[in-house]
Amino acid sequence: LEAVFMQMAAGVKELLQPDVCFAWRLDRQAHRFRIAGWAGNADRGYCQTVTLDSTDKEWQTFLKRGEPLWLPDVTNPQTAPLYRHRDKAVERGWTSLITVPLVHQERVIGLIDSYSCQPIEFNDAKHKKTTMRMLRAFAHQAAEAVRFTDLSQQNRALQEINQSLADTLEETAVLRAVLYKAVDLVGADFGWLYMLDPATSRLQLKHAEGIDLNLLDNSREIGEGVTGWVAQKGEAWKVDDVYAATSGQN
Repeated sequence: LEAVFMQMAAGVKELLQPDVCFAWRLDRQAHRFRIAGWAGNADRGYCQTVTLDSTDKEWQTFLKRGEPLWLPDVTNPQTAPLYRHRDKAVERGWTSLITVPLVHQERVIGLIDSYSCQPIEFNDAKHKKTTMRMLRAFAHQAAEAVRFTDLSQQNRALQEINQSLADTLEETAVLRAVLYKAVDLVGADFGWLYMLDPATSRLQLKHAEGIDLNLLDNSREIGEGVTGWVAQKGEAWKVDDVYAATSGQN
């Protein structure tokens, strides 16, 4: 997947001719964007250490729109109030930024940033509109490429799960491997695994990933909450708001 982001950065650099271009990937478990690809005059230390907070409410508003954003001068807090790396930009001589979110099916998966050491100017409104339209099209194609690569990796993950099941008879190891891969497959922040206890006809908590076991019920009734409903029906269920769906139960 890193190769896809490197190609993405190189493509935008060729398109806009900035001094440096970064392609960021969203790490959902850490709630951070991290640089996964770059092109141009970028120092490796910056690429490996800098992150963006994906929970930043002001940036979330911009990201969800899925539209490119032009910041003529990122060093000016009055004209670029959302910009978070002002000191780093000043240190490196970056002035202008064009950033565009990568969105797939209304889900943000990354960002592309293009920096120039000289102010980026547009000849007129038509020139700006054309540039932004090209960036939107590029971002759409890039998001599709990331999604395709993700699906390929998910397929490999499923094969690894099958291999784990075949390689060990130790229940705890199997359950941990299955849950870890399941959380990774869907890009979730955390998850848990319940199994039906035939003796009690209740769901018993076996393992959790990314969340403290003490925050979860040790057991649940069949049909209780989303977890119990799925166990009862034997069907997958995608819920956008678990609280609304279960009146506060999940």
